[in-house]
Amino acid sequence: MNKQEIIWSAFSSDLGKNAYVLHDFVKEKKNSIFVDIGVRDGYSSAIFALDTKENNNTVYGIDVNFNNLKVDLLENKTYFQIEGDSSTIGKYAEIQDLKEVDCIFVDSLHVREQVLCELYYWFPRLKDGGTVIFHDSHWPEDKKDKTGGKTWNRVDDAIKDFFGLKVLEDYKDDNIEIKCYPDSWGMTFVTVKDVKNFVDSVKDWNQVFDTRNDLISVFWNESNVGNRVIELRMKVE
Repeated sequence: MNKQEIIWSAFSSDLGKNAYVLHDFVKEKKNSIFVDIGVRDGYSSAIFALDTKENNNTVYGIDVNFNNLKVDLLENKTYFQIEGDSSTIGKYAEIQDLKEVDCIFVDSLHVREQVLCELYYWFPRLKDGGTVIFHDSHWPEDKKDKTGGKTWNRVDDAIKDFFGLKVLEDYKDDNIEIKCYPDSWGMTFVTVKDVKNFVDSVKDWNQVFDTRNDLISVFWNESNVGNRVIELRMKVE
């Protein structure tokens, strides 16, 4: 696919209008490291990977498998796949590029505790002035993920809890800027001037990790993890 075909295909996916918002953000970035958590069909990764050679950018895609890709990313020498659980990789990855990243795109399981665990391990890897982007941040009020016979809390709950927000809306102060795009299930950009420890905003980390472990157990156990990088039982460090 050429650039226009990639953007149009991304627009036709669940990224919707926000494919253009994401592209407008990415095209201004140079000498940057992008982490795409939850690659799925690959359209978010494909947008991050546009013009990477010209702009000296690098993209790391993270997912438990890459079987659902609808775009060919393997020929792009600046795109790297890491197979496994996003939180586990965030906890253990020693790749130099991943020690200080410019942008993290969060779009894996749409559950508060999953997102919080991802932030617990990935946010400290963000450079000062870096951006975390959340997809599916503006679901309809009555929509929640229903997996394994349970109803789970949402992505917007995680964003509000981690950054100490009462409501999820556009906001700016001396350290943080939040831009919300509610269309197409929503996309939220959180840019932090001085990356500091937001962990204390969350009061229930033990419950967060216990719930994450319950969620992971719906999909993975010791018999089917194989060579994937997945820690089945995580706890607060």
